[in-house]
Amino acid sequence: TYSIAMSTKSGCSFAFLLPSLFLAGCADASVLPEPCAHPDASIHSDDPEVEVYFGCGCFWHVQHEFVVEEMTKLCRKGSNLTARTAYAGGTHTQGGLVCYHNSMGKADYGQLGHSEVVSMNLPVSAFGSFAKKS
Repeated sequence: TYSIAMSTKSGCSFAFLLPSLFLAGCADASVLPEPCAHPDASIHSDDPEVEVYFGCGCFWHVQHEFVVEEMTKLCRKGSNLTARTAYAGGTHTQGGLVCYHNSMGKADYGQLGHSEVVSMNLPVSAFGSFAKKS
């Protein structure tokens, strides 16, 4: 099961599964590298892409690391970046919601059995190098 909190009206204070391009707005853009001109030689451009989920504890810093890897190894930028934060692994939601810890105790992801994850799309040949980053 894969759930996402999308409404602040319900008591959740954040929306999740945010496109990674919002990451640049969270810090000085100078901390992000320029995208590479040519993908890493170990990554095959004709490989099929797979959607993967990395459960690594707090997802914000992990998402940043994966965005940097996408930029420097896969030469992605802007809307081509795929690293997104989400909650996954739980078996249920609370009224369709999964939220970060909040003062109302509403739909708390930990109490619902979910974990913080970063999802992304990768060429199969890139999986190993990205998994080492997690």
